Amino acid sequence: MAPKEKIREEVKLLNPIDDAMFKKMAEEKAFCQEILRVFLESPSLQVITHKPQQLFKNLQGRSIQVDLMCDIDSGESVNIEVEKNRPNHFKRVRYHSSIITTNITDPGSTFGQLPDIIIIYITRSDIFKLGKTKYFVDEVVRGFGKKVDSG
Repeated sequence: MAPKEKIREEVKLLNPIDDAMFKKMAEEKAFCQEILRVFLESPSLQVITHKPQQLFKNLQGRSIQVDLMCDIDSGESVNIEVEKNRPNHFKRVRYHSSIITTNITDPGSTFGQLPDIIIIYITRSDIFKLGKTKYFVDEVVRGFGKKVDSG
């Protein structure tokens, strides 16, 4: 098989959870808007900006490259991550959130001015093992069920 034919066959096996395919799809604003409308259950949501494979620097340590960052009409920033097999999903989300917040916050701003961030984490497996295809995770006061809005 010629090299070009082999590449074509390999591309046919890709799906949106593969980094290369997701990166290519995320170049299109319409794709970003549709995926956010579905995941956030907001049919009229508008994407203002979208940046696939955006790098966020951490001068103190580990920088990150996120699969997709979008700013939406509600004023929130949305990070979409696609993961196939990485462990420590929750710590990864927490770390990404902190680095993104640090990078998109203006120096000297107050905590009240911190931007709201939504993280959509798409993985091949059901990490909660509850048989669902979609979960919404909120910060909750343990024992009382009271939601906390930290942005």
